[in-house]
Amino acid sequence: MPASRRRVALLIETSRSYGRGLLRGIATYAHLRGDWSLHYVERSLEEAPPAWLRNWTGDGILARLETQEMADAVMELDIPLVDLRCRLKLPGVPALDTDPAATAALAVEHFLQSGFRHLAYCGFPGVDFSDARESAFIRQAQWHGMNADAFHPIRNQILSTHTFRRENPLHSKDPALAKWLLNLAKPAAIFACNDARVRQILQQCHRLTLAVPDQGAVLGV
Repeated sequence: MPASRRRVALLIETSRSYGRGLLRGIATYAHLRGDWSLHYVERSLEEAPPAWLRNWTGDGILARLETQEMADAVMELDIPLVDLRCRLKLPGVPALDTDPAATAALAVEHFLQSGFRHLAYCGFPGVDFSDARESAFIRQAQWHGMNADAFHPIRNQILSTHTFRRENPLHSKDPALAKWLLNLAKPAAIFACNDARVRQILQQCHRLTLAVPDQGAVLGV
């Protein structure tokens, strides 16, 4: 056992599968190193800075920084920080994010190998990670000589501007989404921005009696 241990705080949510995956990876790495002492309390992505953080003294923080309030609280500590969300683009702070280009390439390759020729993207317009994945998917489709439809309701048809409210299963009843699905060329291969969006699409397809994957195959990140 090392004589000195590095104290590392984890500000990562357990409410989402992505956060839980990060925690598993960090736990594996810490086990292999043998000199990390992890400080962690279960939380959701948008929670306010925890009370213990104000007086915490440690060697580093791994965080999913969703709000400026949380970012300010962490940066005031003036200790090494890695941002695992990449939403705020903090100057001088190393960040780790999903590669939208690599993700889109995998999706398009899978659809083409499965025989689909009508590609589409369905995300949450205006949300940072969703827009990045949409642009990458459309570019990747064009590289293969194909076009991809994208779900873009007019602004007054967007049910909410809040990411997590838009992930609510009730939004599967969105009439703009229903109209878009019905108008897609079939069979359609739909790439969704995340698994919450996949669930909404599948629920809407069931409501519209669109057979999956015969009339619409759905793939999420």
